Amino acid sequence: MINRYFIIVIFITAFIIPREYSIYFFPFAILYFYFLDKKLLGFLFKRSFLLIVLILLLLQPLFTGEKDILFAGIKLSSEGFYNGIFMMFRAAVVIPSISYLSRSIEIKKMQKLFSRIGIKNYDEVFIHSQQIFPILKEKTKEYFTLHRKKIINPIEFCAQFVAILIRTTQSHLINSKEDEAL
Repeated sequence: MINRYFIIVIFITAFIIPREYSIYFFPFAILYFYFLDKKLLGFLFKRSFLLIVLILLLLQPLFTGEKDILFAGIKLSSEGFYNGIFMMFRAAVVIPSISYLSRSIEIKKMQKLFSRIGIKNYDEVFIHSQQIFPILKEKTKEYFTLHRKKIINPIEFCAQFVAILIRTTQSHLINSKEDEAL
């Protein structure tokens, strides 16, 4: 119970902490998550997160800020590089915070909170999302394995991908309505 409140504080602090203090905060927060549950930090070694890190640390300094560093003949922005590092640290704290809180939260309390905010039928939305996300994940894997070798227009690739997600969602909703009718 105390861990939940402490993680909420860490989560909020990760967004509002100034840069000069973040060098002390983020390593300790990551260590806390490591000792709380090592599985929370498993995403750090996945390809998708490493790709985001590469984008933040390599591409962002190319396009943002004043170019004040010369590296291998390419002018880079030190401000963009530092911003990328702190965004990476922020993600390394926010993602496990959300994961831990979503595992430990009670559905009844969430229903009360969302009904106060004005979102009704939270339990129905929650049930549908739990059913459809594994299906969408499987369809996404199928799509990327089928189109991995093909050289395709990126706009067409994205449009086809979004169309598959929409079709899958619609067919799932139609099937769930038919099941409810029976």
